[in-house]
Amino acid sequence: MPRTVRISQQTACTFIAATVETERAAITRQVTDIRQMSKLIANAAEQQPTVAEEINRSVVRGRGSAEESASASAGISAASGARHGLEALARWQDDELGDVPPSSFITVAEETGQTEAIGQWSLREACRQMAQWREAGAALPRVSVNLSPINFQNRDLPGYIAARLDEFALPGHRLTIEITESTSMTLTTEMLEVVQRIRALGCGLSVDDFGTGFSSLSRLANLPVTEIKIDRSFVERCVEESRLQSLIVAMVGLGHNLGMTVVAEGIETQEQRTLLGQYRSRYSRATCSPAP
Repeated sequence: MPRTVRISQQTACTFIAATVETERAAITRQVTDIRQMSKLIANAAEQQPTVAEEINRSVVRGRGSAEESASASAGISAASGARHGLEALARWQDDELGDVPPSSFITVAEETGQTEAIGQWSLREACRQMAQWREAGAALPRVSVNLSPINFQNRDLPGYIAARLDEFALPGHRLTIEITESTSMTLTTEMLEVVQRIRALGCGLSVDDFGTGFSSLSRLANLPVTEIKIDRSFVERCVEESRLQSLIVAMVGLGHNLGMTVVAEGIETQEQRTLLGQYRSRYSRATCSPAP
């Protein structure tokens, strides 16, 4: 038979009081957390219109690199170490807001309909910077600009690119347009026609973040792609994990067999560079400061 345990009334009251105090403390922590979260949400809500207003003013006034700047990520040949090209990276420095991260202003731009304008600004700024470097005697083969799917919905995009190439006297092969792997799967027939017209200008077409999406190989074969960029998530652990090495070998072989340049993103160590060089990945990419 189970034993009956008798406790005094005082002990029972002490136990109940302790339990109530514990629950009260837990509720207090939850309330504090909720209040802190509410403040964060309120601050984000207050900042978003400010960011949106500044983006709109930047677009309307056509402000240049003093606020919105194009930083660069360099492509380096894995074999020779020669510079292969640059990728334009949009950055925003504002007098009032400070350094606004892309995760903030790109999201707000998408919500306020300014994504296309930012894409066009990025194209012009990249072409302008390439022309400036050329005049300074810097030998840079090409620059890549990542565009949003929204940009490809504009049938006038090829004409805009052609005008910018003409404005800065750049041949088409000096410019590569980047789309993410997920974007390549959402291109409509009309958007594919825009892509084809851009390629007709001599511009390259690069598929970014390759290997992270669920791309169709038939879509990859039918797109006028000139380059694939192996996502850095494969490169970061490729030295330690043989399964990732096998996937990289497959992607490099696929790209080369289709006549494409293969770029491995995020190479930071000599071991990674040596390994990718063995797999005939032609170029690595690492973030750097803009070229002089």
